[in-house]
Amino acid sequence: MVNEKPILFCDFDGVLCHDRYWRSVPADKLEAIQELLFLNDTSLVNDWMRGKHTSEEINQFISEKIDMPFNKLWDIFINDCKNMRVSLKALEKLHQLRSKYTVILITGNMDSFTRFTHPELMLDNYFVSIAAKGFTLSKTKL
Repeated sequence: MVNEKPILFCDFDGVLCHDRYWRSVPADKLEAIQELLFLNDTSLVNDWMRGKHTSEEINQFISEKIDMPFNKLWDIFINDCKNMRVSLKALEKLHQLRSKYTVILITGNMDSFTRFTHPELMLDNYFVSIAAKGFTLSKTKL
């Protein structure tokens, strides 16, 4: 059977969620991370998004550059990924729209999304399909 519902795509970063990685580190360390990854040379982040680096590799690199123990930084990173704030009201509305639309979550996020954020937030409960970095995470057929 052909899917006759219109497709409603929803992006995770900047639409459903405005939280950032490492938001729980001290302010001076967060500023150093932002400058290191997002202000000067963004090639490392771009490669991370393309799967060329793991979250562990990125956090190891950062820990050395900002003089913070890897295990402490890694624990903060994982906790922040698992506790990204998403409006329950928005998720419930998207779930309701599934009666009229094929609701799909799309994100260009790093491996941390598929490993920590997606499972912890139980996003499968709200979307027909979830696509991250070219991988479909949900098993629902369109």
